[in-house]
Amino acid sequence: MLTLSYGLKGKNIIVTGAAGGLGSSVAKSFAASGANLLLTDIDLKKKTLNRLSKSLKKKYNIKCHILLLDISNRDDVCANLEISINGFTKKIDCLVNCAAIYHKNFWEPIGTKNIEGWDKIIDINLFGTLNIIRQVLPKMIKQKSGNIISITSDSGVDTIPGESAYGISKAAINKLMVYLARENPKSGIRFNSIAPGYIDTPLLRSLVKTKKIEKEAINSIPISRFAKPQDIANVVLFLASDKANYINGECLVVNGGRY
Repeated sequence: MLTLSYGLKGKNIIVTGAAGGLGSSVAKSFAASGANLLLTDIDLKKKTLNRLSKSLKKKYNIKCHILLLDISNRDDVCANLEISINGFTKKIDCLVNCAAIYHKNFWEPIGTKNIEGWDKIIDINLFGTLNIIRQVLPKMIKQKSGNIISITSDSGVDTIPGESAYGISKAAINKLMVYLARENPKSGIRFNSIAPGYIDTPLLRSLVKTKKIEKEAINSIPISRFAKPQDIANVVLFLASDKANYINGECLVVNGGRY
C-alpha cells in the first residue's frame, strides 16, 4: 500500500462508518500514510471497530481513537462528538463521511409501503452526514483550514429504478457538498464528494445473491469488475491531500465507466 507520497503523515482524520467494508479500507489507507484517526460507527460494530483501532495503532504507530455513535441521532452527535474530538486533537484536517445504509434488496420502488425503510435511509445517509458536518465545520472555520469528503454513489448521479430512497439521499449529499463549497468561500476548507459504483464489500455480496445477478452487474461496467474498496480509498487519499488543493465543490464519479 504505497500511500506516503500523499503528504498526510501527522494529519488528523475523522472517518464515519469506519467498521464497514469501505470505511475500514479508508481508515487503513490513512493509517498507512501516517495519519492519526478518530473512527466512528454504531454500537453494534464495537468489536470490529476496536479490532481495527488496535491493529492500526500497532502496525503504523499512530494515534487512533474510536467513538460509538448513531449519526442519525442529533442529540447523540451533539453530546459526544465534540468531547471525542477535543480528546483526540486540537485540529481536524479532514472528515470523511462513509457511514450509510442501503435498501434491503435491489428493488424497493417508491410505490412500496416500506415508509419506515425510506425514513431510516434518509435519516442515516442524509441527516446523519449533515449532523456530523454541523459539528465539525465550525472547528474548521475557526482554524481556517480543513477538508470534508462525503462518499455518495453513482445512484445519486444516475437514476437507477428500485433504489429511490438511497439514490435520493446520495444525490442530496452531492448537492450538500456543493452548497457548502459555495457558502464557505475563502474559508480554507474544501468540500467534495466521491460517487462510487459497485464496490466489492460484504454489503454488495449480501445483495448479489446469484451468479446471474453478478454477471449482469459486471457486464454494466466497461472495466469489467467491481471496484475494490482500495480503489475508492485511493481517491479519498488524493482528495484529502494537497495534490487536490484546487478541487472544491465537485463530485468525482468513480464507477469504472458504468452507465
